[in-house]
Amino acid sequence: MNREIKKLEKYSADGYKYNCIKRVGSYAIFQQCTYTGYPVGYEVIVIQSNKQKEHAPTTEQWGTYGWSHTRLKNAEAKFLELCRNGGAEV
Repeated sequence: MNREIKKLEKYSADGYKYNCIKRVGSYAIFQQCTYTGYPVGYEVIVIQSNKQKEHAPTTEQWGTYGWSHTRLKNAEAKFLELCRNGGAEV
């Protein structure tokens, strides 16, 4: 049986909700919001996966596979850098 991996579109961690606003391959920008919906920042991540589902990098992987930004402009610059260096077409 060939099952498709569950795609990461949103997740919750450390008291925040994260929603994917841009993705190319395994590179993504997630908007970070409080549980009341107030936006507070952006996370640029290299999506990780196991055999069943995708997930955000662990705390230990942060700085290598995940970066936090307060401004969308800075998050988009990191996202473009990752895509270009990883060979993804943006």
